[in-house]
Amino acid sequence: MMQVTEQSALSVSAMVKDAAYLDQAVEEVFSLMLGASVAVVDGGVTMDPASETLTAVIGLAGALSGACTVQARANTAMHMTSRMVGMDVTEVDDGVLDGLGEISNMLAGAWKSKIPPLNADCLLSVPTVVTGTRYTVHRQPPVFLVERNYRLNDHVFTVRVYGEIQ
Repeated sequence: MMQVTEQSALSVSAMVKDAAYLDQAVEEVFSLMLGASVAVVDGGVTMDPASETLTAVIGLAGALSGACTVQARANTAMHMTSRMVGMDVTEVDDGVLDGLGEISNMLAGAWKSKIPPLNADCLLSVPTVVTGTRYTVHRQPPVFLVERNYRLNDHVFTVRVYGEIQ
């Protein structure tokens, strides 16, 4: 495993905090895997507490300790999965959970590949998907957090990458 020096840690720190890398990763994954374009949504997005929400989590370990999450309403996760598999999906089932997990996995991989010091020295976990109508994802306060909201047609979802450089 590569040892992150103090000088390279400063460079990596600036890169992981730069939302442009996340935007590039999201654009690439959605263009290549879903045949869709996305746009950054300025301002906050409110998730209806009565609407089922899904959050896919990918753990990051090695040169970086943290996670990448993709949070979407159920209808958005179904829309993403429908685009990915090329057929209508009408209910949240194992296929939708797997689809959102795979999208989060691709996003985390694409994001870390944009940051050369992380590409080989940051490992990804298997995706975990949490579903429900009211839940909170708890985490230790991160050293860095990049959070962006994106629009896919009429659907909005949130991608977060957070953690600390080791």
